Formats: sequence, structure tokens, C-alpha cells
Amino acid sequence: MLLDEKTTRVLITLLLFAAVLGFAWAAPAGTGIALPAFLDRDELTKMFAPLSVVFVTWYLQDVLRGHLSSFISPLARAWRSCSCSLDRAWFVKRKN
Repeated sequence: MLLDEKTTRVLITLLLFAAVLGFAWAAPAGTGIALPAFLDRDELTKMFAPLSVVFVTWYLQDVLRGHLSSFISPLARAWRSCSCSLDRAWFVKRKN
């Protein structure tokens, strides 16, 4: 049974997404299993502080992104419209 082109593209996209998602979950899980098996207790406790800093930084980045998006979003839209109009002006000038 052959599938039409649209169905094939949808299935390939879903399978690639599932593969990427699976890798995104498998890589940290493999690291979390391998490190305690490989390192001793002292080395694991030395990693706790830097790893905590990374997670706290990610959390603060997420919180600040929510608060700053209300301020940055209008600026980004204004810059995008300005740059688009400058691109159009350059293209029109260049074409003539």
C-alpha cells in the first residue's frame, strides 16, 4: 500500500519530531544514570553547586523573560517594521 505525498511528509515530520524529542529526553537521562555509576560521592557533591547555579539561572531567565516580554515585544515589533521598510526602500532604489 502506497501513501500519497502529503501523508508521507506528515508521517516523516512526526517521526523526526519523535526522534528529536526522544533524544532530548534520553541524553539527560543517560547522563543522570552514568554519572553516579562512574563518579564517587565526593565528586558528585562537588558538581551540585555548579549544577544548581545552572538550574537557578534557567529559572530566573524564564521568569524574567515573562516580565520583559511585555516591554520588549513592542520594541521588537517597531524594529521589525522599521527594518522591513528599510529593506523595501533599498530594494526599490536598487531596482530602479
